[in-house]
Amino acid sequence: MKLLPSPLVCRDAVELVSDYLDGTLSRRQRRRLEKHLAQCDACSAYLDQMRATIAASGTVGPEDSRARSSRPRQPVPSIPSRRVKGPHGFV
Repeated sequence: MKLLPSPLVCRDAVELVSDYLDGTLSRRQRRRLEKHLAQCDACSAYLDQMRATIAASGTVGPEDSRARSSRPRQPVPSIPSRRVKGPHGFV
């Protein structure tokens, strides 16, 4: 008797998206994710967002992190907080 894998839940599917885009998932994991994506609009939208983010930012590899770490760090300017009262006077 062959056991069928349980269907993916969204949380597990989201964790697999990066490896899916990198092409490093096993064939079994890829098929499970693709089956889930075919039935889940939210996870399909997440995958589309990740693809768009990668396309907009380009690739990031180990050499990019070394280049950033060799530059002196600049302090991040502080942004003054503005507290706005809500409709009932609460902050």
